[in-house]
Amino acid sequence: MSRKWMVIIAVLVIDLIVAVTVVAILVDRNRDEARRAAAIAATSTTGVTSPYDFAELPPDTDLETIETASFVSILIPNAAGKPTSYGVSADLPAAWALIAAIRGAEELDDDAAATVATAGNAITFVLPTRQTVAFALDLEQGLVARGGRAWRPEAELSDLVAAAVAEPQ
Repeated sequence: MSRKWMVIIAVLVIDLIVAVTVVAILVDRNRDEARRAAAIAATSTTGVTSPYDFAELPPDTDLETIETASFVSILIPNAAGKPTSYGVSADLPAAWALIAAIRGAEELDDDAAATVATAGNAITFVLPTRQTVAFALDLEQGLVARGGRAWRPEAELSDLVAAAVAEPQ
């Protein structure tokens, strides 16, 4: 074979090796991008649960469920009128009185839930399982509401809430 043909074949082989290498690098880069996207999706907070997440129980949950609460969160305006969240241990007497009053509350007719004027007031019972039972709180009418239903505790709700947020933690 002549030297000219040897050079041509060598150049073609080198071109082929370079082309295959470039294709392999590009394919690997695309796979790497796909792996990165999958890794980002897997570690994203969207759709990922943690053992520390809270979950709201359905609206038809029985009021007896709040008896096992570990913690009560109350959102009401402070003395200056600014919405303030108060956390109360369910072990405290004032919190237990609040739990007992709501647990034994009388359910009102369907129209009562529509009249609850909460102005952002809420009470949430946090269970040991990290499940929550949240209610809209109407202190003027003495009502709690949830899922289109309303209840009126026998005790004065505003007094119970005031005692719970005033009790030293």
